[in-house]
Amino acid sequence: MHVEECCQALLHYVLPLIDKHRKGMCIDIGVGTFDLYCELFVRTGFNTIAVEPIPTPAITSLCRSLGIVLIKSCVYDTDGTQTLYIGTYNDSENLNLSSIRSDWWGSSSYSVRVRSMTLDTLLRTINAHLITCLKLDVEGVEYVIIKQLQQVPLFLLPAVVVFEYGGGSNKKDGKAGWSETSVRHTMSCFRILKNLNYRTTILVDSSSVSSELVIDLAEVNILPDVFFHPRSIYGNAICFLDCVSEASWIDRICSLYRDNNIKPQKPLPTLSRLALFTWRLRHAMKRFCK
Repeated sequence: MHVEECCQALLHYVLPLIDKHRKGMCIDIGVGTFDLYCELFVRTGFNTIAVEPIPTPAITSLCRSLGIVLIKSCVYDTDGTQTLYIGTYNDSENLNLSSIRSDWWGSSSYSVRVRSMTLDTLLRTINAHLITCLKLDVEGVEYVIIKQLQQVPLFLLPAVVVFEYGGGSNKKDGKAGWSETSVRHTMSCFRILKNLNYRTTILVDSSSVSSELVIDLAEVNILPDVFFHPRSIYGNAICFLDCVSEASWIDRICSLYRDNNIKPQKPLPTLSRLALFTWRLRHAMKRFCK
């Protein structure tokens, strides 16, 4: 599965259904250097915040040109500064693997001090009022941020939370992003989201032997073997603060990005009248369609 392309196509489709009038903002924590979710968000019409502790000049320029608010910081459990261990892969620097965790599989011994803020401080800094999507790609620190959602006022809980899992190995080997600690933290993320009433979850996985998995957090046991294939390497979880009652669009979009397909060069799927009507009817009395 082409994970990032598939997830971006899913979000491109569903976010305008959840927030038709773009009242909420989208927050991209851990921008990286490619597959930029902040760019997707702003081009889909949302007020967008990008959070990256060491943005490249290209990212800084892109944010400036597209009107994306760029905050040069990491998000952690304290305000102040933190040590960020610069990422490395195959003996070359890779900023996309940089982590606050010195034991992260992609971390190197080279480190820099960066600004740090809690999730609460970030939301107050950007004067958040409604959040349509919160995306996290923070190399092993997802749990530290997601557990802070428990202190967020209910009206500020993101309608959609996206976070990365795994990396650096596969589940069967139990190393890197699949170490005992990492898996425990990943499953804790799902338990926290379940307790906060997040329901429909799409797991978009890089494994070539499994396709996307759609589950209801309220209806399953939160166990690694339920969620992940033994040959899973990495993927993204897309979690909705509600049930998705009409989900045929998930398979329709994901089918375009499975490994047996060439990455599509055509425009992203458009909304069907029936899907649009069904979703809007369901959410007519919800906070985003007042």
